[in-house]
Amino acid sequence: MSFASTPPPPPPSDPPVQATTPAKTPGTVVTGFVLSLLGFFVITAIIGIILGAVGLSAAKRAGKGVGLAWSAIVIGAAWLLILAVVGLAGGGGDTEDAADQGDVVVVEEEAAAEPEPEAEATVAEVETAEAEPEPEPEPEPEPEPEPEPETTVEPAEFEGSGNKILQFDSGPFVATIAHRGNSNFAVWSLDSGLNETDLLVNEIGNYDGRVLGPEDAYGGISIEADGNWVVQVVPVSQAPRTSGPVQGTGDDVFFWDGPDRTVAALTHDGDSNFAVWLYSANGRDLLVNEIGPFAGEGIVDSGLFQITANGSWTLTPQ
Repeated sequence: MSFASTPPPPPPSDPPVQATTPAKTPGTVVTGFVLSLLGFFVITAIIGIILGAVGLSAAKRAGKGVGLAWSAIVIGAAWLLILAVVGLAGGGGDTEDAADQGDVVVVEEEAAAEPEPEAEATVAEVETAEAEPEPEPEPEPEPEPEPEPETTVEPAEFEGSGNKILQFDSGPFVATIAHRGNSNFAVWSLDSGLNETDLLVNEIGNYDGRVLGPEDAYGGISIEADGNWVVQVVPVSQAPRTSGPVQGTGDDVFFWDGPDRTVAALTHDGDSNFAVWLYSANGRDLLVNEIGPFAGEGIVDSGLFQITANGSWTLTPQ
């Protein structure tokens, strides 16, 4: 389903709508979850499990983040198991090499044990036998371990109009949302008890963007709208990935796989709130939080970026 890309301007008398700051959760839980997602580095999986276990009690006391803490522990453990299986599969080649070499030695001993030609053999036959030794059998090639298949989940797609409750069990998610209407458009995340947790979208009129669902969003989302809308939901691990310059318009969520401690230029040309959150191995950082146009620099790491904007923006590594 496609829509026109130019939204009507909001009423001039209304003040800019500022994005609601997401509810805070224990930092150790969020850090552990992000590190567990990056568990293919091994050490990040171990640290993610430790931080998930340490942050579990803090999440229980805070009443939020328990699901994310368990996710950090389970995902980190799964990475360690996968890497251990791959390592064992790769180590099997040494045993096969030894077995192949053993076969060669046996063949050579058997060739050496062959009886000498009988006395009746002619000189030509003896010379031919000495000049043409039997070829040794070539060892069989080692089987290469098969790579572990990447687990992907088909996007959950919804479309409709007006107010609607969309129920799905996903935990942290990334939702790509489009709305065409003239009045208020709001999207709330829901916990497992269908209670509203975070205000993901709050706009007047048309909307196009990608938002990040919190760790306790196990019940789905609630939509308030006066027009038609389309929603596509995937797990947070399937957010878009890039390692170079990034640009976009409006809200967005993506993984940046560039080197840590990189200086990046950030710009925004909108007239409302511009916020840049980074979830990395170093924790959760608010890189930018401004109203209106912005141009500046920041230090970024490899991790998950969450952009809140109402205009065009860029992130350019230097």
